[in-house]
Amino acid sequence: MATITLLNLYRSIARATGYAQGAPSSGGTSKVNLVDVSDDSPFQLDDSDQKYSDAFVMIEADSSTPTKVNVSEVRRARDLGSAGYTASTGTIVLDRGFTSNIITNHTYGIYFSNPPTRVGTDKGLDEYINEYLRNMFYWHPTLLTLAPDGDMEASGTTNFTQVGTCTLAKSTTTGITFGLQSLSCTNGAANSGAKLNTALNVVENEAYDITVDVDCSGYTGKLIAYDVTNSADIDSVTTVERGQRCLWLHVTIPTNCKQMNVHMTTTDAAGVAYWDNLSVRRTNALEIAMPSWFVDQDWIEELFYVGGGSQEGDNDSWNTDRRQWLRVQWWRILRDHNASTQYKLRFSDISRQGYHLFAKCIRPFAEFTHSEAGLATTTSCAEDWIRAWVLSGIYLDKGNEQQAQQWLAKAREKDKRYQPFVQRRVQLAEAF
Repeated sequence: MATITLLNLYRSIARATGYAQGAPSSGGTSKVNLVDVSDDSPFQLDDSDQKYSDAFVMIEADSSTPTKVNVSEVRRARDLGSAGYTASTGTIVLDRGFTSNIITNHTYGIYFSNPPTRVGTDKGLDEYINEYLRNMFYWHPTLLTLAPDGDMEASGTTNFTQVGTCTLAKSTTTGITFGLQSLSCTNGAANSGAKLNTALNVVENEAYDITVDVDCSGYTGKLIAYDVTNSADIDSVTTVERGQRCLWLHVTIPTNCKQMNVHMTTTDAAGVAYWDNLSVRRTNALEIAMPSWFVDQDWIEELFYVGGGSQEGDNDSWNTDRRQWLRVQWWRILRDHNASTQYKLRFSDISRQGYHLFAKCIRPFAEFTHSEAGLATTTSCAEDWIRAWVLSGIYLDKGNEQQAQQWLAKAREKDKRYQPFVQRRVQLAEAF
């Protein structure tokens, strides 16, 4: 399913209850007076002066560089008794000023029903959206690994740091074998790339398996197990062929080695590589922690080893388009109520070197945070699905049962449509 930003989701929902958009035609001297008399202004001379009374105004964007002001801030237009809107001058007067003056570089949105985020006792659209997102689930192949952000799905690159000279970023288009993102590494020097920001504590003389997917078309990718304690490589492997590959290492931790890191590098000075699914597991371990978002033992359905595919020039590098999925026959979820990570997975002792360990899970969609940066964040939850459920809730809260029933019917139609993508959803409309 396609993604949609929080801002566009606000607009999509608000259009059903009343929404207008524009840009101030003058400004810079007031925090409370929004003036728009431009040709494309939503304010018209023949408007009633009551039209925008008690509506909510949000600064949706600011084209200024580098400093942007007021973006995501929401204010209410004054009520009827305080001349909140004057059609003849195209002016809305706000009940409380923005942090900084309104300027012509702003784009504003007017929300007639609910504000984008809570204002006083008026419930925000973000609250409705998040109520439903945390009760909507999607299928999610969950990588089980000791490496923080090994699946590359976290926002940003704070779990990694550069090796040599390299620019790190997340990609949503290239090198993705599972999930929605990969880690992109653009070299500024040879033998550069990325490593874990925090080294892993390891047990000397114990065996570990390291597996990672890499797309390094035109360049040579290199996976290194690095002894942090003694500042030395433990072992490494490079891609023999180009393109999307899977690299793996089976290493024994040297004597006196207390910490290990994993380096994902490209040997070429101008190399570009995309890394996904960094698996690090102790070979003989029978337990591994579930990710922090996993808070219900019913969210896991099956457990699989996922192989690299067919072998290429050496046994440590594989094609990723012929993967094997091998079901783990015995597993169970353990819970420690007092642990920082409450849920752990215990599984059978089948050792699969060069394989990822994936749990087939259902996962709730991530909630949004209303902020300047948050307006640009996205969800893959279908726009029409979340819109129908939110509007059913809004009209229910307003006591408009007819409209609420209409949107509820649409929401339930969407449930059926998107059933292949989701496992279950907590019913939130039992009041009907």
